[in-house]
Amino acid sequence: MALAEDQRAENPLLEGLQLSRRPGPCAMVIFGATGDLTKRKLFPALYALAYRQLLPEKFGIVAVG
Repeated sequence: MALAEDQRAENPLLEGLQLSRRPGPCAMVIFGATGDLTKRKLFPALYALAYRQLLPEKFGIVAVG
C-alpha cells in the first residue's frame, strides 16, 4: 500500500478515491466468437483474468459467431 500512498501524495486529484483492481459489474461482447483469434487469444486471456480473480463478480460474455 505504500505505492498507493505515494501516488496520492504526488497527485492531489487522487484524494478520496479508492484504488481498486476489480471493476464493477459489466459484460463483454465478442463479435466473431467462432474465429481463430477468439479461440487462441481472447478466451485464454479471459480465463487467466478469471483465474487471478481480476474480473468482477458479476461478469458476462455475449459471443456472436
